[in-house]
Amino acid sequence: MKITRKLSNKKLRRVLVPGMALFLALVLTLSAGMLLNAATLDDFFGRGERIVTLLASDDWDTEYYPQLYANARESRAAAIEVSKRLSDEGIVLLKNNGLLPLAGTAEVSPLGLRYYRPFYGGSGSSAIDAGEEYIVTPQEGLHKVFSSVNAAAEETLAPLLEDGQALADNLSVTAAIPLRGEGSTKDAIFEFSPEAYKDLAGSCAGTVGLVFLGRQTGEDRDSYSGVYNDGTPHMLALSTAEREVISFAKANCEGVVVVLESSSPMQIAELEDDAGIDAILWVGGAGCSGYESLGDILVGAVVPSGRTTDTYPADFKKDPTFANHDDGSERFVYTNAYTTLVSNYSWEENANAAFHEYEEGVYLGYKYYETSYDIGYLKDYFNRTDGVLYPFGYGLSYTSFSQEITALRDRGGEVAVTVRVTNTGSRFAGKDVVQLYFTAPYTQLDQDYGIEKPTAVLLQFGKTGLLAPGESEDVKLAFQKEAMASYCSARDNSDGTFGCYVLEEGEYTLSIRANSHEVLDAEAVSVPATVWYDSTTPRRSETDAQSERSSGGTPLGSPAGSADGEEAYQAATNRFAQLRSYMSDPAVSSVTVLSRKDWAGTQPTAPTDGDRAASDTVVRWIAESDSTKYDYTADPRLGNEPGSLVYRPDSPATGAKNGLVLADLRGKSYYDSTWNLLLDELTFTDLEELRLCLFEAAYHTGAMTSIGKPESVEHDGPQGLTQPDQAGHNWLVGTCAYPSAPVMAAGWNRDLLYELGYMVGQEALIASINGWYAPGLNLHRSPFGGRVSEYFSEDSLLAGCLGAQAVSGAGDAGLYCSVKHLVLIDSEGHRNPHTAVWLTEQALREVYLRPFEIALKTAMKTIRYTDTETGAAKLKTMRAGDFIMTGDCAVGTYWTSTCYELLNEVVRGEWGFQGFIVSDINLNANPNRVDMLLRSGSDALMSTTYGERVIVRDTTSATSISLLRRAVKNMCYTLVNSNVMQGVPPGSLVHYTAAPWQVGLTIFDVISGLILVSMSAWLVLRELDERKYPQHYRDD
Repeated sequence: MKITRKLSNKKLRRVLVPGMALFLALVLTLSAGMLLNAATLDDFFGRGERIVTLLASDDWDTEYYPQLYANARESRAAAIEVSKRLSDEGIVLLKNNGLLPLAGTAEVSPLGLRYYRPFYGGSGSSAIDAGEEYIVTPQEGLHKVFSSVNAAAEETLAPLLEDGQALADNLSVTAAIPLRGEGSTKDAIFEFSPEAYKDLAGSCAGTVGLVFLGRQTGEDRDSYSGVYNDGTPHMLALSTAEREVISFAKANCEGVVVVLESSSPMQIAELEDDAGIDAILWVGGAGCSGYESLGDILVGAVVPSGRTTDTYPADFKKDPTFANHDDGSERFVYTNAYTTLVSNYSWEENANAAFHEYEEGVYLGYKYYETSYDIGYLKDYFNRTDGVLYPFGYGLSYTSFSQEITALRDRGGEVAVTVRVTNTGSRFAGKDVVQLYFTAPYTQLDQDYGIEKPTAVLLQFGKTGLLAPGESEDVKLAFQKEAMASYCSARDNSDGTFGCYVLEEGEYTLSIRANSHEVLDAEAVSVPATVWYDSTTPRRSETDAQSERSSGGTPLGSPAGSADGEEAYQAATNRFAQLRSYMSDPAVSSVTVLSRKDWAGTQPTAPTDGDRAASDTVVRWIAESDSTKYDYTADPRLGNEPGSLVYRPDSPATGAKNGLVLADLRGKSYYDSTWNLLLDELTFTDLEELRLCLFEAAYHTGAMTSIGKPESVEHDGPQGLTQPDQAGHNWLVGTCAYPSAPVMAAGWNRDLLYELGYMVGQEALIASINGWYAPGLNLHRSPFGGRVSEYFSEDSLLAGCLGAQAVSGAGDAGLYCSVKHLVLIDSEGHRNPHTAVWLTEQALREVYLRPFEIALKTAMKTIRYTDTETGAAKLKTMRAGDFIMTGDCAVGTYWTSTCYELLNEVVRGEWGFQGFIVSDINLNANPNRVDMLLRSGSDALMSTTYGERVIVRDTTSATSISLLRRAVKNMCYTLVNSNVMQGVPPGSLVHYTAAPWQVGLTIFDVISGLILVSMSAWLVLRELDERKYPQHYRDD
């Protein structure tokens, strides 16, 4: 019998062993890579089960936040209702010649590419996963309310957009292309080619044409402000193809309604002036429900009550901000000043530093146009050259209203105004917005001190309930007179400080307006004597913010943390010496700031070649503030030398055994002495644990085992909780896509913003999310800004008040909110931590810091906590604004995350902020930047597992240990008073079991190991067999 001989073991090993080694290397690499990126995988695939280890009584009531919904399906259903109300009240009717509302039996023809490929919000963190079933499409919104939607139009146009095909590759689509010379379709304006409509004229006859136009911007993507190849002046104007589809609708339809799917305002004076356009509706970023609301508004099931949150200039390029809007070109880069440009994916040494100059000063948006008109510079407010198309606060309704001031009570420091609103229409019930503005006296004192005063400033606002025809409601508005004060940076306070707020004596006009321009009624209040709000007389908002509070949230009249009331309140005074020098000293810069003293002669101008040549002073400032070069050993300002702003001679206690855990601190004051006992337990020996807690703090913070701090999870985004990938898919299951921030704000409804915050908090409870990267409180300085969809408005008060409501609602549900991006993020052009931003301190305080100040000072939440002596549940009302995200720009030349004056002197000092501050996403940090960040008042670096793994260089000095301890405290204070402690009684610990992906990885590793062991054993047995029976093996 012939025996088939086997391949020799020697040759077999030559084949198998390298393969086994490669397999082992792949397994080890995969496992190590996944474990190193554990936090990121947790974000996308979920953590393990949450386990609470009880070290105290287990019968205490620790359901601190009632969970109102059993699962994500139920919470999403409730969230959709909130989203629908936001859209109902946020959509703005810009024009209506009487065509709207339509009957449900009317025949409508949907036209325009954006009906079939709609926008739902912004890009980046605002991205909406349009593929989810609960998202209402424009088609669904129309078919729900109209019995006859032009089938021929839908059947002809919809197939032209094949699924997955890029618009730029579609032969049925035409594109207006920016003339930027790069030949790409980035920022192109797409529309169906005119040929697409040629066979639809007959089917459109007798119908109402609904023309959908849209724009989308977002993070890293401003609206293109240059000219297009078809002559379109910029991205926010109508393209030639869009004009052609409108012309088609006018020629073939009985009526025409234009629907604007754009969070940004659009330049549409030609539509307003065209008698062939019957109505215009601004939908903004629709979210999940905006197109359903659109349908309801078209047929009158919902009466529009939205008001614009921005001014619509007739020509965007004539707006005063346009000259200094950074379009990403070399015009906004110094020719002789150098820094390190750091982005998430690049690092450039000795790069030319970019700069922004806010030459319009305090005259942003409507404040510019109202002042220009009131002082006679703008002769025709509504002219189409440099005037206004739609004022701030403008919006139409299907009914009419009257408003009158029926009572005004002046109590000295506080004024209360009652406005009676009456529905004077005869057919529709509706809601109306009450807008209260003030006009301050402008005197010689203002000119002498360089104080600028717009002639109209929003002071308060309210919204009625649903009023039936003939029904009235009294809307009560109250404010402190100090809210009408102006910041004066030139005043010598006689105590070594300069600058403070001033309320000048004289008569102040209070006007109720239909919008920023149309006065409905007015009264006057008097200020008998000028009040300078310096350190001897701080504003009430400062004393309230800095005071210790009762358990009911009432300020107690003494500075928080003071010993026997010895510490004084801090007034707002000049903090930003660089800004003062740059904006006022000709030797430092040639900038000109718009002023009522010479309105025509100080109009903003674009940077010249001379402006781009920085003075020696500015060159030095930029070099000194480069955070990548920071050296704590040599810095006299923030270093380890005695006399520095942060120097500490003695290290705090570490490693103490005080028997405390973080859960014991819930409900305690930030200044309670128990905090010191807890923090004394920190060891700072596990540097990797410290890094994961403070310096890899994107979307989560790591645990600190020595004090029982558990992990936390935070998520974007501006339109609700998301975890989007690059394709826009949301990895969070069951959360809701709300409308974009400008739509939320356009309702002018405080209560709705509170409901939004509380609803997102409920979603977070179900999804085990602790923090929300929202709301965004920067302003719409320019309509071309990419993040218009993330922020509420051009107006500080509107943004701040609505932001406060969202933060309060979320806080009551246990969710902490990072108000962002502190501060001055107004464009994506040259967005970088080292981009210098120049403006007056008056503009910084009155305009750009103010929304953050309002939200952080006034947002309140009520928490439940457990009394450790009795086990009884107690309530405490406290500040809800306890989390801030900074921005990727500089105040002057200092990155906001490293601006000591901003974070310590203003935010923590003047505003009395208690909580933690994190940078925006920074994947490319080095230890120098982290050192500077920590020493400047920030607590955490937002980086991820796929960013640079950095930690402070100094981990041993008394100064650094003290600052690290403070950062841990700030973070823990926010977390312990949130849903992080849901179900956790005092004295208890929280940890998490292995995540599902970790279990899967373990199983994979075990199986892989078994395979390798089995193969190794088989090779050994085979080797033994060959030695015993060599004749069974062959050598060839």
